[in-house]
This record gives sequence, C-alpha cells and structure tokens, in this order.
Amino acid sequence: MSARHVFRALIPVFSLIYLISAGTGCSNALDAVSTETPGTTPPTATSTTHAVPATAPAEPPSGAGVTVTPPAVTGSNENLPEGLFLLSSGTPGMVTLDLIIQPMNGAGESIIVEGRVEVKLWEITDPFTSQKGSLLQEWKGIEVAAVDYDTLYNEVWLQLPYSGFEPEWGQNGIVEVELAFDDGSISTQKEIKLRKSPDC
Repeated sequence: MSARHVFRALIPVFSLIYLISAGTGCSNALDAVSTETPGTTPPTATSTTHAVPATAPAEPPSGAGVTVTPPAVTGSNENLPEGLFLLSSGTPGMVTLDLIIQPMNGAGESIIVEGRVEVKLWEITDPFTSQKGSLLQEWKGIEVAAVDYDTLYNEVWLQLPYSGFEPEWGQNGIVEVELAFDDGSISTQKEIKLRKSPDC
C-alpha cells in the first residue's frame, strides 16, 4: 500500500477527532454563557450605582402640616373714644360759658359719642401756674345725642348760663369737662376765657 493510500485512509479518522473536540468546546462555551435551565427568564441586572433622576423631585409646600396662627390685632378701635377736645366759643358780650367739645378716637379722628356731660368751672389762684382755686360753677346731667353733633366736624356746642356768678370782662378760668357713656368716660380740662369783651 502506498503512502498516498494510507494518508487518504487516515482522513476520516482525523475528521472524526476534530469534530469530537470541536463539539466539546462549543458545549463548554455555551455553559459559560448561561447556567439557567431552558424556559426560565434570567434575573434583571442590578447595580449599586445610584441613578440620578431626569427631573428633581417636587418640593413639598412650605406650609404643609404647619398651622399658622395670625398675630393678635392690636391698636385703637375707630369707634372707641379715647380723648376729648375742648375749645372756648361764644359771642362777645354774652354772659354764658360757651364750649365746643369733640370726642376723639385713638387715631385722633373726631367721632360721635352719645352720653351725659358734666362741666366744672374753677377759678385760677395763680395765673402763672394755672393752679385751681375754688369751684365757681357746676353743670350736671347734660344729655348729648347724635343729633346734637355738627355733621361736618362731629362736635357739640354747649351754651351754659351762669347762676349766681358773673365773670368779669376777659376773666379766665379752668374748665373741666367729662363725657360719660355706656362703656366708660373721657375727660379733659383747659384754661379758657370765661367772658369775651364786646370789642374783641
């Protein structure tokens, strides 16, 4: 038998060995890729790296879960009288005590206050210090209603006649006025001219 015939006879043997070794390698390669049994779904891959969301989460409302108590309202009530403005009035030569009174609220605005007025007139013992002397006259229980107020300035004009006393021309005195109403009273005092001269 020639060498060519021997080589041709060995070709099937080499082919069989190659196929066996190649098949074993493929099987090992497939086992390395997937160890799952057929028909099962491989688990989802996980990562320890934190993903950054595409948009920032919405901020919670600033007042969420917080009860806000409004501050207590302080200040003067516009209808509450807190002071009394007093002004001397009258016609020259008239023997009466003429006064203008004007109730004021905390904001300095004139308001209408119904009530009862009491007026006291004191002499002045020392004109330099306006020190009160003896009581000259007193008027009590003067009713003041809303209709008595001037509609423009919210003021009341009081014309009080003297009794048993007549001031001299140009004489001054200290007048004390108190206006009492349902919830309290307001008062003031002032040095005023008791009788104006006819020529003034």
